[in-house]
Amino acid sequence: MCRDLHPTVQKYVNSARLAETYDEYFCRTPLFAFDCGFIARHLGLPRDPAKEYSVLDLGCGTGRHLLLCAENGCRAVGVDLNPHMLVEAKKKLLSRRKRRPVVLTPGHDEQIRLLRGNFIDISMFDRDRFDAALMMFSTLGLVEGGKKREEFLIRLRDVLRPGGTLILHVHNELRHRRPGLFGLLGDLRHMARRLEPGDHIQHNYRGELDLYLHYFTPGELRELIDRTGYEIKEFMLLNETRDGPLESTLDPDCANGFLVAAHSP
Repeated sequence: MCRDLHPTVQKYVNSARLAETYDEYFCRTPLFAFDCGFIARHLGLPRDPAKEYSVLDLGCGTGRHLLLCAENGCRAVGVDLNPHMLVEAKKKLLSRRKRRPVVLTPGHDEQIRLLRGNFIDISMFDRDRFDAALMMFSTLGLVEGGKKREEFLIRLRDVLRPGGTLILHVHNELRHRRPGLFGLLGDLRHMARRLEPGDHIQHNYRGELDLYLHYFTPGELRELIDRTGYEIKEFMLLNETRDGPLESTLDPDCANGFLVAAHSP
């Protein structure tokens, strides 16, 4: 058990069923295609393999972004605390070896490495430096506590090369905040449960367990990125289906999450 994680997240990162059914459950999610295009654009994919562009995928899950990196000339390290997710990621990567050179061997010279660990512990990368870091599908929201999220993003800069890119996705708190009396009652329930504004417990997540997740307001996310020393390159509000940006004429409160690309100066 990891003391850095909310108890519900500890259960999530030990669930075999959620890992084994992950790809099947989310296979029709438009975001999973759209965010790959967003990443490719900001990482300049495809890249020349000889130049050894390296990517750190934090909370890599079943490895869909690792596959994107491998097929576009990058080296990548995928980190996840759920060992069953890493098993699925390895299967996925190995199944593509006939088409693309994906290597899964110990050491530091292979194209793709899979590591089991809590991505909050940046010390595991003391000897590594990366050109980019990914935190997709609300991975940052799994980190409980605003102070802890801030400290983590500051430490993450230490493993990024100067000018390194950070790309992340989070959920939009304004979309879920209820107005008036219902909103006030919700705030009181949060206080009683010792939750911070934006914290949510998703009940019966995928029919398996309750799951803690933090949702961000646009202002909160912008301030966090700025306060931790990154420069925002693109801040995209997602549309309802999460397959493109929100139309400029619509209320930002309607955004179905955010995709952000930032640089470490």
